[in-house]
Amino acid sequence: MVWYWGTGIHGWAWGLGIFTSVIFWGLIIWAIAALVGWARQGRPGPATPGPERQDGPWLGQGPWPGDAEEILSRRFAAGEIDAREYRERLEVLRAHRSTTGTSQP
Repeated sequence: MVWYWGTGIHGWAWGLGIFTSVIFWGLIIWAIAALVGWARQGRPGPATPGPERQDGPWLGQGPWPGDAEEILSRRFAAGEIDAREYRERLEVLRAHRSTTGTSQP
């Protein structure tokens, strides 16, 4: 019987194996931590459909519920717009509402 006494695994192969193992287990741990974080905070996950989704940094959308005046008021309260711009936009919104015949909810 012939035995193979090859050189075995070289140093670069050990390094590659350790590197890929660390990456693999790091991704597994990260995925578990993300799922636990979503579950503990009570936020909907990335696959939650429908209007029950709330605004969040992962969505990239503005506030889901609320009319235009409410959103404008929030922006003014947060300091995103000044008083002059707030009054101008509010006049435009109310003028548009009166021409379209819609009323406030």
